[in-house]
Amino acid sequence: MPFNTANLSYYDIDPSAPDAMTQWVEATRKATSITFVPSLLTLPTQEYMHAHEGTQYTWYTLGSADGVNCSDEGFTPSGGSSPGDWGVPGSGNFSISLAAFIGADPAPPLVDVEDVVREVWDAASAQIEGPQLVRNPELGDFGGATMVNLPTWFWVENTEDALAGDGKIHLEVSIPGTPVRATLDAATDGVQVTSPAGDRDCTLDQATTAYAPGGNADAACTLEFLRPSAAGWTVTGRTTWQGSWEGVDNDGPVGGALQTLSPTASIVVPVVQSQSVVTGVD
Repeated sequence: MPFNTANLSYYDIDPSAPDAMTQWVEATRKATSITFVPSLLTLPTQEYMHAHEGTQYTWYTLGSADGVNCSDEGFTPSGGSSPGDWGVPGSGNFSISLAAFIGADPAPPLVDVEDVVREVWDAASAQIEGPQLVRNPELGDFGGATMVNLPTWFWVENTEDALAGDGKIHLEVSIPGTPVRATLDAATDGVQVTSPAGDRDCTLDQATTAYAPGGNADAACTLEFLRPSAAGWTVTGRTTWQGSWEGVDNDGPVGGALQTLSPTASIVVPVVQSQSVVTGVD
């Protein structure tokens, strides 16, 4: 079994001799638990080596991309002590993983496209914020309160972060060197506004229509508060994102539904009641 031992010069090994390779495997297996760290070395069994005597092996290592600091990305060493520059900004050090494949051209690595989709959607979901609502009126003389029985306009201020601009998300991902690829599409059709005064399902157009003097309240997202509250009523905005993905893995076309995402954000709206005094009747 030809084997390159250039980096293991401290062993006197004849790589073509199974018995010598057995000694090397056993010696290295012991070393992995003491000094050859941080690493994970996947070694063939003695029976495996004897059964494939004379076969060319290809060894593969897992390392970080140029300029990537694995500690910054959340990876940890696989065991034992860490290299001196582990965690140093700009370091590319990584817990090394080696595995043997028979022949010079092993099959493409088995990457589960569903795992890839899940990671991509989790990362995208973390970027979608709850809809931050702003409103009108805000009566300055009453602590920014709105008024009983008056339509209060609500609209989303953070449209890019909460609505992805137009309420749609489209993502594409692929794994170089493999057939694995996928497209993800999700959308929200509006904003649900809930409060003790009632609930309102607002379309994207309504939820992004800011108040303007003389504006049409039917084209906006409005609520009417029937009772005053100096402490304020809690008003919550929620979007619901649903979608699906289609892709290809080592076995062919696949697809499925994305996990539903429902981010929220709340504000407190004080409400006052207008009162008047009748001084006379004609």
